[in-house]
Amino acid sequence: MTTALAGIPSETLEAFEGDELRARVFLEKYALPGEVTPDRMWDRVAREIASAEPTDDLRETWRREFRWLLDGFRFLPGGRIMHGAGNPNKVTLLNCYFVAIRDDSIEAIYDAAARMARTYSRGGGVGIDITPLRPRGAVVHNAARYSTGAVSFMELFSTTTGLIGQAGRRGALMITIADHHPDVADFVRIKRDLTSVRYANISVRLSDAFMRAVEHDEPWTLRFQRPECGNVERTIRARDLWRELVEGARDWAEPGVLFWDRVIGWGTSNYGGMTPQGTNPCSEIPLEDGGACDLGSLHLGRFVLDPFTPTARIDEQALARAVRAAVRFLDNVLTYNEGRHPLPEQEEAARRGRRIGLGITGLGDMLVMLGLRYDSDEAIHLAGNLQEKIKLWAYQASTELAREKGPFPAFDPDKHLSQPFFSTFPEALLEEIRRCGLRNVSLLTIPPVGSGSALAGCTNGLEPIFALHYVRRSESLSREYYTVLHPLVAEYARVHGLDLRGLQDTRDPQGYLRERLPDFFLTAHEIDPIRRVDMQAALQRHIDQSISSTVNLPREATAETVERVYRHAWRAGLKGISVYREGSREGVLLTPEEARRQHRIVALADRVEELARAALPSVASNGTGPEDRIETAVRALADALRELQSRAPEQLELVADDDRLLRDRPRRLDGPTYRIPSQFGTCFITVTERDGEPYEVFVRLGKAGSDTEAFAEAIGRLSSVILRMKGPGSGRRRLLELVYHQLEGIGGRTSYGFGPNRIRSVPDAIAAGIRAYLQDRGLLNGDASGHDEHDAASRPPATRTTGDICPRCHEMTLVTDNGCARCPCGYREC
Repeated sequence: MTTALAGIPSETLEAFEGDELRARVFLEKYALPGEVTPDRMWDRVAREIASAEPTDDLRETWRREFRWLLDGFRFLPGGRIMHGAGNPNKVTLLNCYFVAIRDDSIEAIYDAAARMARTYSRGGGVGIDITPLRPRGAVVHNAARYSTGAVSFMELFSTTTGLIGQAGRRGALMITIADHHPDVADFVRIKRDLTSVRYANISVRLSDAFMRAVEHDEPWTLRFQRPECGNVERTIRARDLWRELVEGARDWAEPGVLFWDRVIGWGTSNYGGMTPQGTNPCSEIPLEDGGACDLGSLHLGRFVLDPFTPTARIDEQALARAVRAAVRFLDNVLTYNEGRHPLPEQEEAARRGRRIGLGITGLGDMLVMLGLRYDSDEAIHLAGNLQEKIKLWAYQASTELAREKGPFPAFDPDKHLSQPFFSTFPEALLEEIRRCGLRNVSLLTIPPVGSGSALAGCTNGLEPIFALHYVRRSESLSREYYTVLHPLVAEYARVHGLDLRGLQDTRDPQGYLRERLPDFFLTAHEIDPIRRVDMQAALQRHIDQSISSTVNLPREATAETVERVYRHAWRAGLKGISVYREGSREGVLLTPEEARRQHRIVALADRVEELARAALPSVASNGTGPEDRIETAVRALADALRELQSRAPEQLELVADDDRLLRDRPRRLDGPTYRIPSQFGTCFITVTERDGEPYEVFVRLGKAGSDTEAFAEAIGRLSSVILRMKGPGSGRRRLLELVYHQLEGIGGRTSYGFGPNRIRSVPDAIAAGIRAYLQDRGLLNGDASGHDEHDAASRPPATRTTGDICPRCHEMTLVTDNGCARCPCGYREC
C-alpha cells in the first residue's frame, strides 16, 4: 500500500506507482471532481468524445475504441480536451487560437486584446502577430503626433494574458513579427530585462531572402507602408540583426525563429481564407485568423514490444490502429466543441477547415527502449520512416472519414493537392483523396506535450531524455520543485536486475547512473545539437504543419553554437526552432547541478536584501527571480550612494593650454554648498574659497551624463575661469558679484516658485546660489532684484521631477525607464 502524501489520495499514488509529480499533475490539472485515478478520466473522455457520433451504435463502437486508445496513456489528448470533455463549465476543448490584429489603429489593437481576453476566459491560448502595426516614430494623426511603435503594445497583450486565470494555469501567448518590420530589432531585445512581456513567448518570422542576406553578408531593408503614415524604410546589415537574434537566444532564451517561407510553402492550407498569418503559442500550428489547435499525441513508448531486449521492436499494427482512432477522435472533438468556442470567427474557422494536430511524444523513450542512441544515423532514419508511416495512415483515415462524413467545407482538390507537401504521396492515395476528399485541411504536428508528458511519465514530444535524474519546477502545482528519476531508468533496472539503492546516497546521481546504464541512455546535453536538428528535419519532412522544438544546451554553450543550430535548421528545411541554454532563464527542468546553483543564488539574494535593508530600509523586493532581487538591491544602494555624492562638489580640473592664464589650484579647497530647487530638479551650487576669497564655482543639476547636467556644469566652469584668471582686476569678490548680476533674472520657457523666490531658468537658479554665498559672506549690499535674502535656504523642496532635454520637442521631459530614454512626445532612444 502506497503511503498517502498531503492532498493526494493513496489510490491516486498507487495508480502512478508512488510518483508524486505525476499524481499532482493529474489531480490539479486534468481530473474532474470524483476522479482519483486516470482510468476514470479515460472513461469520461472516451464517452464524451464518442457522443459526437451520429448513431447509438457508432457512439458505443467508438467509445470502446477511444477507451482502448486512451488506456495506459497510449494517446495523450490536448490538456484542454482532458479537462474540458464533460466539464459543466464554459470551456473550450481546443488548446489555442490565433487572433489577428485587423487594422493599424488603436481600435483594432484593443479589439484584439479583448478577443484575447475572451479566449483566455474559456481556457484557450493565443498567438498574435504585430507586423500590421506601424513602427516607432511613424506619423499618427492624433494628439501623440508620432507612434510609440508595434513593440510598445506587446506589454498590453502580455498583461492581458497574465490577468486572466485558467484554473491552475495562466494563458499562453506567442507574439511574432516579420523580419522586414522596422521595429524588429526592438522586438528581439524586448525581453532582456526579464520583467517586460513576461507572459509571452516571442519569435521572429524569418524569410529565405533574409537568411540569404545573412549568408552573403548583404544589406537588409526594413519597411512599412500604409497610406495613413506613408513609407517608413531604412537599410541595415542583415548580420547585425542576426547577431542580436542569436545573442538573445543564447543569453535570454528568446526569441525563437520561424522560417516563414517554409511554413507557408510546405503547408496544406494556403487557399480558401486558411493561409496562416501566425502561429499558436508553442508555434507547432500555423494558423489563420480564428484558427485553432485541436491537439493529441501518440505515446510512442507504448508501442514498443519487448523493450530493453535484443528482440525489441515497434508494434506497427497497434500503432496504425491508434493513428486511425486518433484522427477520428480529434475530428470528433471539433464536432463536440461546436458552440464552445470563445468567439464566432473561431467557430467558423474550425468549421471551414476542420484542422487537427496529431502528434507524437515519447520519441526519446522509444529509441532508448529499442536500444538506439538518439543521435545515431539508425535512430534518425527509423524516426523519419516511422513518421512517414504515421503520415500515410493519418491521411488514409482522413480520406475514409471524408467518404463517411464529408470533406471539410473549403476543400478544393486541385488547389489542395498542388501544394508541394503532397509531391511524395503514393499515387493511389492521391487518387483516393481526389475522389473522396479529406476530412481535415491539415492533420500532423508535434506539440510540446509538457504537462501531458509529465502525466504519462515520458519524454516530451520529439525531445531526447533531458537528464537521468533532475529537478522539475512547476509554477502551477501546489508544490514548486520535484526531484525526478526518469521512469525508464527504473524500468531498465527491473528488466536487468540492476541495483540502484546507492542512488539516494550519492552526490552525483547523473554520474552514478551513467556508470551503470548503457550508452543509449543518452541525455540532451550529451547530444551534438546539430544531430538534434537532423532528427527534427527527418520528422518535419512528413509533417504538414510544424513542430514545437527547443534544443537544450549546456550552460557553457556559446553564441556560435546557437548560430550553428539556427543556420543548420534553415538549411535542413525546418519550419521553426528555439534554444534554451541552461541558466539563461529560469527553466522548468533543472539538472542537479543547476538546481544546487539555484538554491545557492536564492540564499544569496535573501542575504543581499537583508544587508541592503539594514543600510537603506526603503529597499523592496521586486518579487521576480533571485538575480533580479540582487540587482534591485544593488541598484537601490548605488542610487543612494550617487545621491550622497551629488551633494558634495566634484573637484573638476579646468583646462588651459597656457598655465600662465589661470591661477594654480591647491589639492584641496573647501566651501559652502547651496541647495536651490528649480523647475529642472534640485540645483547644488558650491563656491570654494582660497585665502578667504571665492575661487571656484561648481554646479550639479540632474543625472550625471545628462544634457541638463552638462549645461549647468558649463556655467560653473566658465564662472571658475573668471575667478581664477590672472591679471589686473577688481578682486575675486567683485568678479563673483559680476557673474551673479550677469546670470540673475535670465528667463526661460518655464519657472518655479512665486514672487521673490521665483526661479526663471538654470542660470537664474545658479545666480540664486551665488547670491546666497555673497550674502552669507557679507559681500552683497542690498538686492536690486528684490529677492528675499534668506530664500535660498528656506525655499521649499521641488515637487516636480523632470527629465533631460528631448531632442525632438525640446522640453525637459526625457526620462530613462528600464535603460531606455523616452519622452511623452513619442521620442525614444532605443
